[in-house]
Amino acid sequence: MLYFEGEKKIPSTKRGCKGSLETVAEQACRNCTNVKNRQAKSRDASLEIIENIIQEKDLNKNKILLI
Repeated sequence: MLYFEGEKKIPSTKRGCKGSLETVAEQACRNCTNVKNRQAKSRDASLEIIENIIQEKDLNKNKILLI
């Protein structure tokens, strides 16, 4: 994916590293990791809310739950 200009040096967007350089590949990998972590955090928070609703309304006695 980054064969064309993956090794090109660009200014870093990483917090605390203003003025330093990093490769396009490093920045792309870091951004993808950050996005994945935000998605996982959002998923876990939503799952906790759903589990609380199931417990509060005693829905766990049902055989099928549609959410």
